[in-house]
This record gives sequence, structure tokens and C-alpha cells, in this order.
Amino acid sequence: MTSVLNQEVVFEYDSEATESRYRFVNPELPQKRVAYGSYSKESNVNFKLDPEDKKLWLDALRNGDFQQGNGALAEKRGNTIYYCCLGVLCEIKQVQKVDTGSTSNIRYGTSMDESSASYLPDYMESVLPTEYQKALAQMNDAGFTFEEIAQVIEVCL
Repeated sequence: MTSVLNQEVVFEYDSEATESRYRFVNPELPQKRVAYGSYSKESNVNFKLDPEDKKLWLDALRNGDFQQGNGALAEKRGNTIYYCCLGVLCEIKQVQKVDTGSTSNIRYGTSMDESSASYLPDYMESVLPTEYQKALAQMNDAGFTFEEIAQVIEVCL
């Protein structure tokens, strides 16, 4: 177990199980502030971000240039674009945007077939494996702030 700010961050791995679990809990905040899920036994539980990507991402999450949203990598509402923490990663990695014909949803990838509104394009798997994308997206959508997510990335990835 790793402690980040006042949050309990748990990555559980059982070599006998088919799945492992993660849980992010801030006991001082409302129950909605819990994100949890699972990842496959084959997952790289020792994954670490590229140090330069990590620095750029942490800086971007903390510098106030990105408005936080949820439910999509990025969404335009009025004149403002709201980002999930993963959408911020797409921006700093300069991932190509896909024209969806929508005026609100922003998708990233090389084509509509290859893009997702919620997760990174498949070719970004080596930058951040899917199980970690899911964990961070859950935290983002559960109401954790960019600063709280940055703390978890800093300590755990």
C-alpha cells in the first residue's frame, strides 16, 4: 500500500488469481471519491512512465492550463475545452485529433475506427498501458482533482 496525500492507494496482486485489483480511497472525503477496478494477471504491475513524459504530464496537470472534465478524453462546452487526465496526456504527446463531426467530443488517434472517446489510442499502449488508463480515468471521473491524480502518478508510475 502506498499513501499519497491523505489517500490510500492500493495495487493488489495475487499470482494465483486471474485478476488483480486497484483501489484509490480518500477516507476524509465523501464515498464518491473512491475509484476501483481490476487489471489482468498479465499486466505489467511494475510499469513506469518514461521520465520525460512523466515530467511533462505532471507539469501539465498542475499548471492550470487545462480545465478538468469527466466522461471523455476532452469535450468542448461553449468556448472551453474540458479534459480528463488522459486527454491532457494526449495533448502533451501531441496525439492527432480525429474529426468526429461532433462539435463537443474530441477524440484522439489516426482514424475514427482506431480512436476512443474515453481511452488513449491503441498505439499509445506503450506510453501508458490500458489498466493504468482505466485506473486514472476512474479517479478522474470519481472527482479526484488533477493535483490528486498527479500525486498518484508521481508516486505510483
